[in-house]
Amino acid sequence: MLVALALGEAGVRLMGYGPWTYQTLDAGEPVLHDPHPVRGWVNRPGRHHIPPYHPEDDSIRISILAAGQRSTRRNAIDGSSGDVLVVGGSYTQGWAISDDETYAWQLQTAHPQYRFHNFGVGGYGTYQSLLAMEEVLPKLSRPTLVLYGFMYHHPARNVAPGPWLRTLTTYSRRGHVAVPYATLDPADSTLTRFPPTRYQLWPLAEHAAVVNLANRAYHRAVTYRRSQQQQAVTEQLMAEMQATAAEYGADVRVVLLSAPGDIKATYIAALEDASIPYIDCAEPLTDDLRVRGEGHPNGVLNQRWAACISEGMKWSAKPQGAPLPQP
Repeated sequence: MLVALALGEAGVRLMGYGPWTYQTLDAGEPVLHDPHPVRGWVNRPGRHHIPPYHPEDDSIRISILAAGQRSTRRNAIDGSSGDVLVVGGSYTQGWAISDDETYAWQLQTAHPQYRFHNFGVGGYGTYQSLLAMEEVLPKLSRPTLVLYGFMYHHPARNVAPGPWLRTLTTYSRRGHVAVPYATLDPADSTLTRFPPTRYQLWPLAEHAAVVNLANRAYHRAVTYRRSQQQQAVTEQLMAEMQATAAEYGADVRVVLLSAPGDIKATYIAALEDASIPYIDCAEPLTDDLRVRGEGHPNGVLNQRWAACISEGMKWSAKPQGAPLPQP
């Protein structure tokens, strides 16, 4: 048995697999998240400074307020027209860029008659964004609009397949530990919610490549069925976003930030069938639109998103659409 295990270990390593390892943080990069019992993790309050990812760029300033939202303004604003809640993942949070480069900040600057609240959190999908809505909307004085920034990784995150759980655990030293997920009941297609779950790391996986590979295969197998539901679950979650916003007298807009053509077409069709308004701001994430040395969208792309969303806040994304209802 020992000889067989040794041969198996050697074969697995020759195939390019190794024992489990954690991904270390980038030099000087602070942990920006804290664990949360419902949403899995939330932004860590404080003023964070990150060294530039490219020697010719400036350092990055990230300001997280006490409630967990990212700052969208330096000074007081009018806000007489109501509150705009912005939710989504790292693209919405503004990962690897400073406060004033995020599209939420730029929207606030362009529309001081509203109060923008950026509750985007790195790693979130649609389900965690819905959970954030349910927590934050009751606390806003005049909720008027919800902007959900969608990108094509979100559907997989919503059902927590094995590879996503593994990725979160690999980067768990950033604060990503456990993730909530949802599935559809096969009997009546109702949404079933599950509390945060995590990748169960087997004993010896940090020492034996063969154990680590078997651990990976196990999680793929046990999450396979729910991974096949990711599109249907995401569509249902977007419908619940709309219903939740309506409970508080707010409109919702699904903002397509990043999605390849076929994925975008699929979700646009689903949104139109469900009469859920959307704003199509997706464009290819080319090198000139990325943070140099890191890869997330840079300030230039965020500026384009802000301009696109501003237009979408005045008019429906459909060509024949009517003006958005005013508060």
